[in-house]
Amino acid sequence: MSSRTLLQHYSTYLTDYEKQEVLDYENVFYINISKSAPKRDSSFDNDASEYRCELQDHLAYRYEILSALGRGSFGQVYKCFDHKEHRLVAVKILLNKKRLFKQGLIERKILETLQAKDPGDTKNIVRILASHLFRCHLLLVFELLSLNLY
Repeated sequence: MSSRTLLQHYSTYLTDYEKQEVLDYENVFYINISKSAPKRDSSFDNDASEYRCELQDHLAYRYEILSALGRGSFGQVYKCFDHKEHRLVAVKILLNKKRLFKQGLIERKILETLQAKDPGDTKNIVRILASHLFRCHLLLVFELLSLNLY
């Protein structure tokens, strides 16, 4: 649905911050309307500059956080459901740091280049599906694989 339709019908499920933020999105694919939905208007990051994720919360009004898959020096990875494409994905949320944002853009570009050189998906390279900037964090969305690539 459009962000304006969401505000008309579901604004009680949004924080004051989200009521403004959602207007930056043309379409909304997911929000948590359960009674346990997170209600925070600020402080999206912890002291380590990691995005504070809660299960069933949304990322970019599209991805539903299902479980943690791992964490590393660049950020965290979560198993999510993509409500736009109706599939499971892995979302890497980079730390809210300028140098890691730049590094994430380089990672995205490398993966897109490798993907373009392997249109038949025969070289076993993880497929990047999308990327988003959400609350000062770069999100890199990957196909969900069964093994930890670390």
